[in-house]
Amino acid sequence: MTYGGESERDGSHPATSTEYTKIETLKKNPLADCMKLVKSLLDPTDISHLPQIARGVTEEMRARETVKHILDEHHTNMQVSECGLYLCVDQPYLGASPNGILTCSCCEPALLGIKCPTNDLDALKDLDERLQLKKKFNYYVQIHGQMAITGIHRTYFFIFYNVTQHHLKVIHFDKLFLMP
Repeated sequence: MTYGGESERDGSHPATSTEYTKIETLKKNPLADCMKLVKSLLDPTDISHLPQIARGVTEEMRARETVKHILDEHHTNMQVSECGLYLCVDQPYLGASPNGILTCSCCEPALLGIKCPTNDLDALKDLDERLQLKKKFNYYVQIHGQMAITGIHRTYFFIFYNVTQHHLKVIHFDKLFLMP
């Protein structure tokens, strides 16, 4: 199920995958400050002015085109579609808004997650020495939340610096990861 207008939450909209790390922390540590989480969900801080967000907004289309070009070499009739907000059927206060849905004639659909860091350190903090996404970091939790809500259990995670410098990782759903 999708929902429009995700960017202006007034407390009646679902928590999206950006908040999953906070929710997972609270589930694993019930003594954590839940009021901080509630405040951040009901009265989110405006982060649109941050350089990382501005870069993501300006570069996401180029990143999407670059991913399509890379995947065209290995897939038949590859399509990269934008998507809206998906709501969790069982818990409609949770939502996910992936950067795209990937479809082709040869594979099951996959999600697309795009990050456009302002520098190497922004992205590398979430990667291990083999350039695999660390399970304890925000992106991994965010991607798993998106896969759980959409029911699409594979994500192409794309770190985009520019058209010649980027990393593409395939992340498969781990149903045990989000369990309490």
